[in-house]
Amino acid sequence: MNVKLISAGAGSGKTYRLTEEIVHKLKAGIPAAGILATTFTKKAAAELRERVRQRLIKEGLFDEAEEVSNALIGTVNGLGTKLLQRFSFEAGLSPNVQVMDDSEIDIYFRLALARILNPECVAQIQDVASRLGLMPEEGMFARNDWRKDLSMLCNFARSNNFKADEIEQSLSQSLETINELFDETITSDQSTQGTRLNGMINFVIEEVDLDADSTKGTASAIGKLKKFSQQIENGKQLKWSDWLGISKLKPGKKSKDTFFDLQEFTRAHYKLDSFQSDLKSYVKQLFEITRQAIEEFDQYKKNRGLIDYIDMEAMLDRLLLRTDIQEILRDELQLIIVDEFQDTSPLQLKLFLKLDELAGDSIWVGDPKQSIYGFRGADPILMASLLEEIKISPDDIQKYSYRSREDLVNFSNCIFTRAFTDLPEEQVALIAKRRPN
Repeated sequence: MNVKLISAGAGSGKTYRLTEEIVHKLKAGIPAAGILATTFTKKAAAELRERVRQRLIKEGLFDEAEEVSNALIGTVNGLGTKLLQRFSFEAGLSPNVQVMDDSEIDIYFRLALARILNPECVAQIQDVASRLGLMPEEGMFARNDWRKDLSMLCNFARSNNFKADEIEQSLSQSLETINELFDETITSDQSTQGTRLNGMINFVIEEVDLDADSTKGTASAIGKLKKFSQQIENGKQLKWSDWLGISKLKPGKKSKDTFFDLQEFTRAHYKLDSFQSDLKSYVKQLFEITRQAIEEFDQYKKNRGLIDYIDMEAMLDRLLLRTDIQEILRDELQLIIVDEFQDTSPLQLKLFLKLDELAGDSIWVGDPKQSIYGFRGADPILMASLLEEIKISPDDIQKYSYRSREDLVNFSNCIFTRAFTDLPEEQVALIAKRRPN
């Protein structure tokens, strides 16, 4: 693996540095057609190509500037599609293969998901989601929502091309992780728990003297306990979030001792086997829905001869195992450039490493602090492992901020150096070039 990593924070001259690196390689004799550079947007690709061209013209290298149009500079999706079209015969596809765009992928996957989320399926997951406090009230924005969890899991599984057996393996690992979180399990049926909880709530309500303790905190806490008691007596089961809410009530000092046993009991709700069972059931249902939805989506695409970007990346991964294609690309490629490497998915990383092996030279530029594509499968832990494997040279750290004022740079440095203690400070903090007038 011959990869140079360049750490480039926001506004630190990343595009300028990339331009310098490419121009240096071209002047050293690498042909423009031997460069494959991936960016995250078409705009970034066009800007990089134009900057390289202008720099070569400025130095009088007109032939090299003309040849830049032959360099493969574009988004991962765009370049991947070009490679797949080129080797379509080997992949068993039509030369006119077209990859579904993001809007089509989103629409058709939602259709596949809708077929899985029938009324019975929705009722089952909403039942346990409600007890876990993951069912927002109608019309309200919720930070915790089972639909968001499902969407995140589906996106992650799809972006990493997970099949049924891999999803099952991930589920097993998730359940093992849940088991490791609990060092104790208390066996008790739900009716017994509810009866005991209600008895403790009523004890507190009867014992607290609101005349002796007229604080707002105590009055509010008693009011909430009365509502919870009424729900239990009406046959409703309290949500686990309600148990947590009781444990966090803040009565006045005079009533704290009276609340103590109740709050200790509710605070330890995570030890109850019914809570642990609900949590595991919730996770199992999310994974099962994800598995079925992906299989439905794959069948939909197969029936219509369609592929999406994940299919394209998976096909390229398989193609790069073929010795005939390896020989072709080894003769052509001499430099691989990856922009925004921190947002690379595991499958994309696998592709880039295979291409690096064929080209023999790679430059990856990015900033772990700016990783924003976790929802698409980018894995910060994977990037951290890469940073441990490939050390960044001091000369490959963009030290200066050319974009922001000194006070703003210093402010962000204070925040980021504390948030990213696992990274060397020189890879986190920037030095402001813009000084106050």
